[in-house]
Amino acid sequence: MVLSYFKTKKKAPLILDNLSFRILDLKTRTDLKAISFTNEYGVYKLNDKYELNKSKTNSLKFQNLLLKIEKEN
Repeated sequence: MVLSYFKTKKKAPLILDNLSFRILDLKTRTDLKAISFTNEYGVYKLNDKYELNKSKTNSLKFQNLLLKIEKEN
């Protein structure tokens, strides 16, 4: 799992992971394969042009993670 940052929905995201100190865009990170991106608003997938498209309104696993974090605080 890596952290991704989307400046816009129409550009490849920037990627941060614990194996590299460099922040690179997804086009440069040929060692990664983007399957899906999740946040509190839904689940997204990238098309061939690196444009972000919503595929689901929510992720049960992500919602459970948010609940677990809330309980621990």
